[in-house]
Amino acid sequence: MNDWTAEQGLDDIAKNHVFGFERPDLYEGKNRAFTFWVKIPTELIVVDKETLEIPSMNYLTTMCPVYTDPFNIIPRTWERLSQWAKQNGFEQALFPCLERHLTGNIVSNFTLELYFPVKS
Repeated sequence: MNDWTAEQGLDDIAKNHVFGFERPDLYEGKNRAFTFWVKIPTELIVVDKETLEIPSMNYLTTMCPVYTDPFNIIPRTWERLSQWAKQNGFEQALFPCLERHLTGNIVSNFTLELYFPVKS
C-alpha cells in the first residue's frame, strides 16, 4: 500500500477490503509485480489517482493461512482451488484472481482469502 491510502484512512484491513493480484505484464525484469486494489468510499472524491469499478463477478473462495513460506503455501492453495473448480465443472473467467489480506502482517503469519473468478 502507500502513503495515499494511509492519508485517506484506507489502509486498515480490519475496516476496509484490500485486494491484491500478480501482474505478469509488469514484471519487466523483476521477479514479481503485484497490484493492490482498495475499496474507496463513495463520498471520497479522487482526482489524482487511477480508479476503476470492479465488475460484478462470481467467485469461488477459500481461506489461505500462511504461517511459513508464503511462496510455497499461496501457490499450492491456488492450485488446489483451481483443481477443485475444474473437478466441479467451473470455468475460470477472464479476470484476475484476487487475494484479500484478512489478518496479520504482510510478510509472515497472515491469512488470505483467495478469490477465483468463474463464468456464470
